[in-house]
Amino acid sequence: LDDIANCSLVSQLLLDVLRGPNYPQDVASFGNCSLDRSLDWVQIKTDTSFTEAQGCSIPLSLHLDIEWTKYGTLGNPQAKIVSIKEVIQINTSSLDVLSGGGAVYPIRSSVSFIPVSAPAVPGLRATPTFNAKLPFDFFYPFV
Repeated sequence: LDDIANCSLVSQLLLDVLRGPNYPQDVASFGNCSLDRSLDWVQIKTDTSFTEAQGCSIPLSLHLDIEWTKYGTLGNPQAKIVSIKEVIQINTSSLDVLSGGGAVYPIRSSVSFIPVSAPAVPGLRATPTFNAKLPFDFFYPFV
């Protein structure tokens, strides 16, 4: 029971160190989003990957994939966050191996910003057509 309790304590402690204090569950899609409008906020999705078979699950790395797009007018586009995925890589081994001091486990955090917008193309309208209705004998004196 002590190994399981110690393992979960170490695991939670390392995860708190990787995430930092007051880790949010949602992130604003724009820089000036209001707290009242829940549709302007993007939820952080969590993905956990294991590297070995069984034992104590210790988080080794935290990676954030932030997908963003350009939103608004062509002359002044704004950056908008579309989705955020949190990828936590976990090493599973026995607590004896971890506490023995024989192995070194590097702890890493990283962020990548992935643009998902298509290149902006100015929307040109069709040239206006001149649809004039002149009387039949308008050019009579000249013809």
